[in-house]
Amino acid sequence: MHETALHNAQTFLAEGDPHKAALSLILLAQEKTLDAVTLFDIATLLMLCDWLPEAQVCAERCLSLDPNFPHARWLYAGILSRRLGEGRHPELLSAYRIAHEAEPNNAYLCIEYADVLRTFEDYAQAQTLYARASETAEDEAVKVEAEFKQGCVLLTLGRETESREAFKRVLGIMPDHEEAKLFLGEKC
Repeated sequence: MHETALHNAQTFLAEGDPHKAALSLILLAQEKTLDAVTLFDIATLLMLCDWLPEAQVCAERCLSLDPNFPHARWLYAGILSRRLGEGRHPELLSAYRIAHEAEPNNAYLCIEYADVLRTFEDYAQAQTLYARASETAEDEAVKVEAEFKQGCVLLTLGRETESREAFKRVLGIMPDHEEAKLFLGEKC
């Protein structure tokens, strides 16, 4: 039954009806016997529907059932990020720290956590996480993002030589990256 309800919600979402998808998910989420994986799936789909308060509740329920569910920690941090928006939010920093402890080699998570650290002006830790993301990224686009952001942070830290090396690594992967060229003083 849960699989059918989740499938129907995914179909509604694919058909461009996030409201109908969210309503069907809210009904499903009312069941008390749901397991952590099902709650995770519901929270993910509710986030995609932009029903963030409801997604947060489902993610919290998921984590209450399985506090060591790494992707649920990351999802929860992402929901908080979208709900709270830009700015310095200690609870967001804490959520990403806990998620990162559970998945230290998740390149996407490292980048998101580093982005949050930058809002707190913790550039040294952000740089470390961008480097980690670059090392662990399997996708070239993720590696480019990590290297570029690392270059920007290194520049902020006054480490120009290392910053230039990061921008060169970006161009080694993506030779037409205009922003990296600009930072290196090349013509676009």
